[in-house]
Amino acid sequence: MHCDDKATVSLEGVKAGPHTLPVVLAQNDHVEVEHNASSVEIQYAPTSPKPPATRAAPTGAPSIKILSPKPGETVSGSFDVKIGVKNFDLICAEMGKPDVPGHGHWHLSFETMKGPMMGMMTMAAMSCDQTLHASTAGLKPGSSHKLIALLADNVIAPLIPAVADSVEAKV
Repeated sequence: MHCDDKATVSLEGVKAGPHTLPVVLAQNDHVEVEHNASSVEIQYAPTSPKPPATRAAPTGAPSIKILSPKPGETVSGSFDVKIGVKNFDLICAEMGKPDVPGHGHWHLSFETMKGPMMGMMTMAAMSCDQTLHASTAGLKPGSSHKLIALLADNVIAPLIPAVADSVEAKV
């Protein structure tokens, strides 16, 4: 999921040969705009292919904690959501690749993580970094909103059972 006109895709663990890279626009609620979908065929011929990750999974129960904003804090415009993660490795190069237990990324949702598409209708962004740039665009000044940080595996699915943290923030 990207919100820019270009994206970097990791080829770590990808076998040499032909591949199709699809691109599908989506509305803010993640409903895909299929009629505008496009794809490009590539021939991946690396001089030295990057092997799949061999990092061992962390031991212990994974956890995530929102460090910023603090509960009840007022945010405006663009703001950072900072998290702390334990017993789970955030690895960008594995996003969208086969699952590796204890590895993945996290989702930022507003209000709830329930609903169709595993709650993706309320997902604002996903990240494999501990800081994510969010925005109050479209939120009413003076309103309060629940920010939810949710751990997800490499194939973009939330961990089961869910591993999440939340805070209420004001706009």
